Amino acid sequence: MAYYQFKNELYRAGNIFLQPTKDNMLLAFDTINTNTLDRTAFESCIDSNTYATKVAASRQLGADL
Repeated sequence: MAYYQFKNELYRAGNIFLQPTKDNMLLAFDTINTNTLDRTAFESCIDSNTYATKVAASRQLGADL
């Protein structure tokens, strides 16, 4: 459920996809968080770049299409 809330907030923000900075991602997180999500874990995930390769591949696929 939280995934879809976050995704919807990113779409509403619009320019977040053009400038997916850590600050923008945390702003979106803070906007949708109702104290049920772990901000520290989210920030740690961003800092670790664990999914950077998947995100880059997804962005490239979107650009190619």
